[in-house]
Amino acid sequence: MPPPQLFPTRQHKTREEIRSTLIINSDAAYCSQAQTAGLGWTLLSSGACRPSKHSTCCKHVSSLLVAEALAARSALMAASHLIDCSVVLKSYCQVLVKAIVSKSLCVEIHSILSDILLLSSSFKSFSCKFILRTANCLADSLAKSALSLYPLNLV
Repeated sequence: MPPPQLFPTRQHKTREEIRSTLIINSDAAYCSQAQTAGLGWTLLSSGACRPSKHSTCCKHVSSLLVAEALAARSALMAASHLIDCSVVLKSYCQVLVKAIVSKSLCVEIHSILSDILLLSSSFKSFSCKFILRTANCLADSLAKSALSLYPLNLV
């Protein structure tokens, strides 16, 4: 007979905990011919009505996975001053989300993933979740817009 399953009790968050949660959506657009990526991310604190929007463009990017990892790292760096915050990072890139959640160092993004894991450890709590492309439209449009400005907007 298998051991009984224990179900965790539901813990209710206080108002202060809800206010101190930051939702980050990140995405990347990639042009393989130019090896350039547009990075986009939004930061939404629980009490805010609208997210803050951020984007940049990077050159010498070797793949879409690297671009997605760079977008997540950039978003976490933008939020790094909010150490008393619980952070939820959301991405459409399943490979990246799995690598972050499992803390497995994927060879292609090893150094970027190490940075992401280090940055994530500075927050009160951190989680990473996969979201559907349709739920990530704003970050996606920011990334595409940044890429469209190439070569005007290079980091």
